[in-house]
Amino acid sequence: MCGISGAVLPRNRAGAGRDYVGHAIACQMDRGPDFQAQQGTDMGIWHVVLGHNRLSILDLSALGNQPMMGQDGLALLVFNGEIYNYVELREDLERQGSVFTGTSDTQVLLEAYRVWGRAAFQRFNGMFAFALLDGANRELLLVRDRFGVKPLHVVERNDGLWFASAPSPLHDVAGRRPDLAYALRGLAHRVYDDEDDRSPFEGIRSVRAGHVYRYRLDGDSLAGTREPYYDFRARVAERVAETGALGDAELVSRVASLLEDGCAIRTRSDVPVAVSLSGGLDSGSVALFAARHAKITGISFAHPDHPESEAMLAAASARASKVAVEWVWREPADMTEMFWRCLRAQQAPFLTGSVVAQYAVFERTRALGFKVLLGGQGGDEAFMGYRKFQLFALQHSIRTGDPINVLKTGANLLRMTAGETGQLGVYGRRGLQYLTGKKENRSLFRTDGIELGSIGLAPKSSVRDRQVNDVLRFSLPTLLRYEDRNSMANSIESRLPFLDYRMLELAVALPEGLKLRQGFGKFALRRVMDGQLPADIVWGRAKRGFDADIGRWLAAGLGRSIRERLHDALPAADGLTLRRLNADADFSDRALEHEPGRFGDAVTVLWLAGS
Repeated sequence: MCGISGAVLPRNRAGAGRDYVGHAIACQMDRGPDFQAQQGTDMGIWHVVLGHNRLSILDLSALGNQPMMGQDGLALLVFNGEIYNYVELREDLERQGSVFTGTSDTQVLLEAYRVWGRAAFQRFNGMFAFALLDGANRELLLVRDRFGVKPLHVVERNDGLWFASAPSPLHDVAGRRPDLAYALRGLAHRVYDDEDDRSPFEGIRSVRAGHVYRYRLDGDSLAGTREPYYDFRARVAERVAETGALGDAELVSRVASLLEDGCAIRTRSDVPVAVSLSGGLDSGSVALFAARHAKITGISFAHPDHPESEAMLAAASARASKVAVEWVWREPADMTEMFWRCLRAQQAPFLTGSVVAQYAVFERTRALGFKVLLGGQGGDEAFMGYRKFQLFALQHSIRTGDPINVLKTGANLLRMTAGETGQLGVYGRRGLQYLTGKKENRSLFRTDGIELGSIGLAPKSSVRDRQVNDVLRFSLPTLLRYEDRNSMANSIESRLPFLDYRMLELAVALPEGLKLRQGFGKFALRRVMDGQLPADIVWGRAKRGFDADIGRWLAAGLGRSIRERLHDALPAADGLTLRRLNADADFSDRALEHEPGRFGDAVTVLWLAGS
């Protein structure tokens, strides 16, 4: 897990390329504090320089440092992420005669490319973003993993190319002008990132997930091509065809097998490993399976002395998994500075205090000496854990006109809501938005004309189709941005077993009835974990995220701190809001806590002003 950067400029501007990469390395120090280096070479009329910040996880020796040259001397690589199945790939390559001097996955990546070419990317099971200078073919490849877990940002011009893991190093090249459509889309639809190449800043683009960007270096122009190497929709369709004749028992068994293997290969590390442990099903499942293969420690945003937190369930999950727990519990007064550190880390707006709570977990994890943290991100997208899928199932059954299915899906929806009556107001607002396709426009910003396409169940589409859109567009990409920025700001590698592509393909391909049943989402996962985790966790109906007690944080000083900065920041939002805003009246503690969208509005103003 690292930070990468690079530039391709005409040879007479080689110094500018080296200066940019040096600046990028300094900007990305948190992403890789253990070793930094850059290396450049001429190719045709171009000078190419690659930079690397290393967070040492595998092969802690100098043999794992980057930029790394291939054994044939023809390829140069900078790589961010992990290839979790590098052990199996290495064994395959050794059988074909490859020889390795170190034990890193970086060497495996380079050798796999030498032997298999771009076909190697399909073999990688991991999260990655890398730049590979292929001297034999005189081209530069920028490659991003299937779901965009690891970021890669780029500025493309005919006379030059610049890239980095984070957008901040690119500000000197492209400027820091915010992409207003990016920010307003988040406020209107709660979606910032999706499968396109938009970034938070104009002129800076994201390499698209599951793509290879190729830049030829044998001419006088850097015009590149963009080629997908992975198609999630097509892969899900293939899994549906392959598993359609299988019964529930066999499908549940396959889920269990893939989840355990996905957790096992993500414990491969030469440094200690921890797991983010809440009182929920997803993190409890990861902890239990991972603990079978490595000694791990649970990190929980809760505390036994605070009964309103998830401490009781987290402790029960830890006992079932036989892992020790470290508690993360900040006093409300501590959350003011935590908020500002989180905002700096995100380099983009966010909507809720749960993002700040997540940052606190990563900060505590690093303070405890861990570099690797497993988490349950992706479980809701994989197994229809979100409540909206109960609504989509009812909507689809009504459209198809099957009265028996209408009764069954309606009963499931009633069972779900009966267990969470306190959330009915939230569910009602969001449900209306999904059914009508209209924005939940409670923002103070002007969001007219900011469209995302149908966030509900599109006509003639299945509930599974909508689930695919959650993975690619409406949910996961934004959550992964939060995860990456918060983890890497604290020099933590976040590993997510539910995003093992084998697991995600199978889970989305499962029959709807194995995900939504008896008023539950994630039914197949509950079947897997039944008897292994406490029943209150496996069969509990209440759903909760991080325990972000935003009201107490605001009262303890966060609200005052936000308003103090808003007084100077509000001019940045001139012309963008429905009316002239007042920092004290529009962003009081009560408004920030209780007015839907108001906290996100405040964060957006602060971000626009560069706070």
